[in-house]
Amino acid sequence: MRFILFLACLVGVGQSATLAPPAKCCTDREFQVTLGEVGGAMYKLNGHYVQNFLQGYNNLYYDSYNEMVAVESVITSNGTVTSTNILFDYPKKFQYVTPKGGSCTRYALGQATFRKPCIPDESEFDGYSYMGYGAEQLSLVSWRYRQPGTDHIVKLSVTKEGCIPVIENIFGHFKTNISDSVAANTMFLMARFQPSISNRDLFKIPSGCSSSTGTIPQPVGRSLRGIHALFTN
Repeated sequence: MRFILFLACLVGVGQSATLAPPAKCCTDREFQVTLGEVGGAMYKLNGHYVQNFLQGYNNLYYDSYNEMVAVESVITSNGTVTSTNILFDYPKKFQYVTPKGGSCTRYALGQATFRKPCIPDESEFDGYSYMGYGAEQLSLVSWRYRQPGTDHIVKLSVTKEGCIPVIENIFGHFKTNISDSVAANTMFLMARFQPSISNRDLFKIPSGCSSSTGTIPQPVGRSLRGIHALFTN
């Protein structure tokens, strides 16, 4: 976790927002990528403030042709590891959550709409930066936007060439089944990007799902907030 946070700080070295912003860009219409994840939250429980930390990774599969996103999530929160498969079906307005060794639960997506693989129109240019050194340096362009209807701020850095997502950070206040208001900050560091999908079985709707009108249990719910911010309008 410390290494990832340190790396996130290094990304800002040499960042400049004084240069003219580039045109907003789009990446491939289908891809898969691994999202390394680290984050923290603070909420009030029984009159006391409680801190909660999580780290892990998500194998994410994005299909804009069918407007679906599949996620294999492995999250460690306060020493407990949770493995979960999630499927977002935007045309049908449902998300399917299947814990490893457990049964599927279907949750409504509400009025959420699928976001195309482009920098949102409402984004503000947040500067140029880079990762690496010398001939191996990777040039990045950063953007900032607010998730509609919330106070959630999303910062997204993509490669200057190719518009490949590299780092996403989301912070703000969230409502959960634990507390009315949770202050949280989650960062995703993206790796192993490829403009294709190796396993389309992940997009099959699970059978025998029960329905729930509640919120997705933690820590999976917290992990999914950043994914919602990336791919949901």
